[in-house]
Amino acid sequence: MARGVGTPLKFDRATLEDDYGHFARMLIDVDLSKPLPDSIMIEVGEDCLFPTLYFENVPIKDRSSLQPPLDSVVGDIYSDAMGWDIPASFKASHPVVASEIEKVVVSTDPDSLVWTCSLDGVVSCKSAYDSLSEVRSSVFWALKCKLSGGFLSSRFSGWCGSLRNQATFEGGKPVFTDALSMIWRSVREANSLQSGTMKNSVDELQTLQRLHVSGRPPKAPRILEVNWHPPPPGCLKVNTDGVAFGSPGLAGCAGVFRTCRGFVRGCFDIPLCVCFAFEAELVAAVHTIDYAWTFGWHRLWLESDSTFVVNILRSRSRKVPWHWCPAWDRCLRLISQMDFAVTHIYREGNQVADSLASRSPSIVSPTWWWTSPSFCSPFIFNDFCCRPSFRFY
Repeated sequence: MARGVGTPLKFDRATLEDDYGHFARMLIDVDLSKPLPDSIMIEVGEDCLFPTLYFENVPIKDRSSLQPPLDSVVGDIYSDAMGWDIPASFKASHPVVASEIEKVVVSTDPDSLVWTCSLDGVVSCKSAYDSLSEVRSSVFWALKCKLSGGFLSSRFSGWCGSLRNQATFEGGKPVFTDALSMIWRSVREANSLQSGTMKNSVDELQTLQRLHVSGRPPKAPRILEVNWHPPPPGCLKVNTDGVAFGSPGLAGCAGVFRTCRGFVRGCFDIPLCVCFAFEAELVAAVHTIDYAWTFGWHRLWLESDSTFVVNILRSRSRKVPWHWCPAWDRCLRLISQMDFAVTHIYREGNQVADSLASRSPSIVSPTWWWTSPSFCSPFIFNDFCCRPSFRFY
């Protein structure tokens, strides 16, 4: 059974003198007859769960009144068969703390070492080199450097420079006809090897015609009609989405549950820490399944615009970032007990969840709505009226 790991706590002089500091002094056995130090660092040891929780949430004067005691470990109140078994007296006196403890997902797998510098927790030569090497610039300067003129202008400048070098260093006198012949030869060679397309402009077409270069117009974009379909009767359909403002960056996830008639049963918006976009999509699916199980919605159709999420849900794969493994294992156990289906939809048909997720990194705490928010109403109305969206590619 996996156990919790504590974190260092720091108490300054002001903290040690208030009610919370009284509890801190009991934890670290400060001699009250001596002057208090400027600050004290204590290490909450491995498996020690309650000191941190009590200090952050419960000011207590009497150390003997704690139930469970301060030296309790996760194994004293958790078992693989029963889950969390928090004493009723503790739940009655501190319901908020007890509720937060019960939300913690404990993996049933044995403890294992992970390489924190990689997403999957497995050490590789590449991840080890990246973690030990110096930090490199994240700016790709080639993308920042733009040509002052067009492609042909830059090529002409290069040819003129080549002729000038011949005249300067080789003593040769450039002949105008030879230079012009070299230019036309290079243009014909480039015309035979062309792989790009021209812009849809008259100026570029006229320029290419003067150079006797055959223009290649771009292909017309393919247009795909995307529709949102309601679930069958007796089933709920949830559309999820995740967003990250960076790679990695501040992220959030969202989802919207709808009935067979297209009515909203509920929707959520959850801010996340700094992570990648695919992690936000993964967490959106985890929260979706957790909400559905909590509310008793055991016939669920999940639809996402992330092929990564769709593929790992279909294959029941456990190849997820290591810090999401406990929550993902619980998610797989829940969907094994549900009538569950998952499909992919393009982003153009997932606009309700997309509008929710785009606001999630800016909110303070998780939010649940039993009705649709006003900013989602236009997209919900479009889906309700079976109005198609179009994807261009």
